[in-house]
Amino acid sequence: MTARDELIDLVLGRVRQMAFQMVCMAAAEWVELDLSMAQVKVLFVLAQVEPATVTAIGERLGVGLSTASHLVDRLVQERLALRDEDPEDRRRALVRLSARGHELINRLHQGREEFMRRLLTRIDDDGLKALLTGSAALHGAAAAVAGEQAVRGLPDSARKWPGVASSGGSITGSWTP
Repeated sequence: MTARDELIDLVLGRVRQMAFQMVCMAAAEWVELDLSMAQVKVLFVLAQVEPATVTAIGERLGVGLSTASHLVDRLVQERLALRDEDPEDRRRALVRLSARGHELINRLHQGREEFMRRLLTRIDDDGLKALLTGSAALHGAAAAVAGEQAVRGLPDSARKWPGVASSGGSITGSWTP
């Protein structure tokens, strides 16, 4: 194993530890949801790409039309999503988040951001600058991988990280898994 490989393994270990801590901190919020993981995934898809057809949601999640339709029906019943007629094709329905659905997504993101802010306030200025440099490098690598995937023919929706923008070497926004 090269020194670079060892360094990569150390970084991966730290990222894994931090991700686990973030999951533990968010667990209380997620446990309170009366939704299946598949339904939560639909909410996140809609937060990224709305309005969307039920077919597009199914393709994005890798499930069939009937499964996607059932998931959307449940979210509509919970008043987290709205299903409207497509003005261009009355045979299709368009699905989007309701105000309540947007509120839930924002609450889930806000909890993660508050946790990150608590962590960042404990780091000195030099550490924050180093973290910004490292996160900019990681963002660049992610953009390169997304570009490689584009060459392989993946749809744009599979490569987008909404809310993430690069400006003048600094990173703004937040990443949505």
